[in-house]
Amino acid sequence: MDMATGSEEKIVKRARRLSAGSTVRRMVDEGDSREIEKAGSKLPKEEILKNICIFKSHDHVIEAMSQFRKIGATQLIIGI
Repeated sequence: MDMATGSEEKIVKRARRLSAGSTVRRMVDEGDSREIEKAGSKLPKEEILKNICIFKSHDHVIEAMSQFRKIGATQLIIGI
């Protein structure tokens, strides 16, 4: 799950460039990052947003992370 804050348009634009293509099933074995990025650029906005938690407050982040605890996660890796 990706987490982000800000406007949906900026979040979708960034996701198309960085991570959306990795959600396309046929890209699993693709070694060319340009092809993965191209696949991500074709995904509808709604499809991209399904995989992103957009938070508005600190409490929303804590709430989203607590869901992982409920399913048994003992560690989370957060990248910026």
